Amino acid sequence: MKRQTIIDRFSLFAVSALTLVLLLGLSCSSESEPATEVVSEDINVEVAATQESEAVESAEVVDPEPVAEDPVGEVVADEDEEADEDEVATIKDADVQAMPRVVDLPKTRQLPDAVPEDVAVIWEAFQFINDEYVDYSLVDPAKMSEEAIRGFIEALGDPHMTYISADQMRMSRDDLAGEFFGIGATVAQAPDGKGVIIQAPMENSPAMQAGIKPGDRILAVDGVDATTWTVSEAVLVIRGEEGVPVILTILHVGDVDPVDIEVIRGRVKLESVYTRMIPDTPYGEMDIRQFTDETPGEIREHMTDLLSQGAEGVVIDLRNNPGGLLHATLDSASEFIAEGRLAYEQDRNGARRDFYAHGEANFENVPIVLLVNEWSGSGAELFAGAIQDHGRAVLIGQTTFGKGSVNITRTLSNGAGLNITIRRWYTPEGNVIEGVGLTPDVVVEADPTPDQRDVDWVEPQMDAAIKQLNFQTQVTTAVGP
Repeated sequence: MKRQTIIDRFSLFAVSALTLVLLLGLSCSSESEPATEVVSEDINVEVAATQESEAVESAEVVDPEPVAEDPVGEVVADEDEEADEDEVATIKDADVQAMPRVVDLPKTRQLPDAVPEDVAVIWEAFQFINDEYVDYSLVDPAKMSEEAIRGFIEALGDPHMTYISADQMRMSRDDLAGEFFGIGATVAQAPDGKGVIIQAPMENSPAMQAGIKPGDRILAVDGVDATTWTVSEAVLVIRGEEGVPVILTILHVGDVDPVDIEVIRGRVKLESVYTRMIPDTPYGEMDIRQFTDETPGEIREHMTDLLSQGAEGVVIDLRNNPGGLLHATLDSASEFIAEGRLAYEQDRNGARRDFYAHGEANFENVPIVLLVNEWSGSGAELFAGAIQDHGRAVLIGQTTFGKGSVNITRTLSNGAGLNITIRRWYTPEGNVIEGVGLTPDVVVEADPTPDQRDVDWVEPQMDAAIKQLNFQTQVTTAVGP
């Protein structure tokens, strides 16, 4: 009986001891513990405690893999090994909890020599993501690099700085050069948003010769569905090598059944200048759409043609002109201004560079008027500012866009480009363009719609220009050249 009592007491003691162990174990994983995810393939993990004075910022428990090359402290736990006595958690009171041990790993990640210290964090962040992100299939260094560049630009808050993809770079170079290889047609987004349509085939272009018409909907290109394409996507696919055919599946306006049209790609010259004689007036109109390498030559050619048709004055239309190449803009202005400063630019260090007329001025004495609007920007403002400050012509229309920044496109190693602002423009008299624009001498708010630009319709801004030329030519007639 006595022996049974001793056994019973021993059993009760064992059960109590086991209960105490379980309670202590539960207390180490209660909901009151700071949020810490413990990950291990083996449930028999012994956790060592930090000293009370240690600040634990990360408490990830991992298997005893070889130490990763990581410059920050990482928490580790050894399996199947007894912890050292000085590392074993000691419970001083009910409020003290055992915490994982923080081990400082060696700082083995070295920055490339070319990475400046003040942007080292970018490289470090990429390294961590590349080495440790859980789904490596989503780690795309090229995409991440592009998004990082866009982040740099956004942080500057400069609306004129842009990242240009490699494909867009190629298109931009072709357009500013004044020619490219393709079918020779302008395309626009379809009104219903489903793909693109032909806006207009260019005169004597491969597209016009093949039977492409304005309003044609492009359903497919070389058998590939195009009904969800953007304008840029369509242009990239349709442009190609000279002499190589492309098959367009076209739905003509009013037709039910589409047709396949083969177009042989050819050299297409981009016209930047368009002219006409204004009906019922002795004046011509010269519409400069942008400033390309070819623009100065086109201006000379078209101005000569208008004068040969008896034009007594010319309305130069810069509305919706986004600018273009610097040298082309200056050379174009020099056709109307004989001498003097055309503009100047200034960099962040205050260094200034002046630009002057080159002295030809083939049309110095021809009466002109300039039309501008809120979409006349950059090079168009440079041209108009020079004309206005020299008193060469009256500006009519609306306040211009206000892009007085000098941007240069730097080519990146992936074939893309960074259009970066490096200087600010000023008119010959020192007037600021950036963020302000040019104020016309005569403000006329009405603006033509796109379909009114190419028809014989005189709208308010053009009407004001004609009245101004009437005044200028009467004065010229009375006073003499």
